[in-house]
Amino acid sequence: MQPPCPTTAIQELREASRKHLSYSIPDEYAEFLSQTNGLVWNGLVIYASDRTPIVGYSDRFIEGFIDGNLGYRDFEPMKDYLVFADDGTSLYVYDIGEAAHRIILRVGLSIMESFTSFEILIAKALEEHL
Repeated sequence: MQPPCPTTAIQELREASRKHLSYSIPDEYAEFLSQTNGLVWNGLVIYASDRTPIVGYSDRFIEGFIDGNLGYRDFEPMKDYLVFADDGTSLYVYDIGEAAHRIILRVGLSIMESFTSFEILIAKALEEHL
């Protein structure tokens, strides 16, 4: 497990998200980060507050939330999504316009499943990577 994200870093992430993505991170994601600042598990990467070394490695990193999302936002159809995690095939997102958490395919952006909360989305992501 990654160490918890400090409260000050979570607040900085909230402000940076509003500034760069025009949307604040959800409280549930902030709570997740307060437990573990990102996660790499069996092909799943849940973004950290900022680019963060993976515990036990000096040369491997977890993508930061803002940088990861800015990269996706270069592609017009991704402008209404906040991406929390990916696994190479799928993206685990919040659809801002539809107010729904979703799993979408990386290629084609087809919606695979929708959820009512961040917790259910991340639980599904973890379950799929057991």
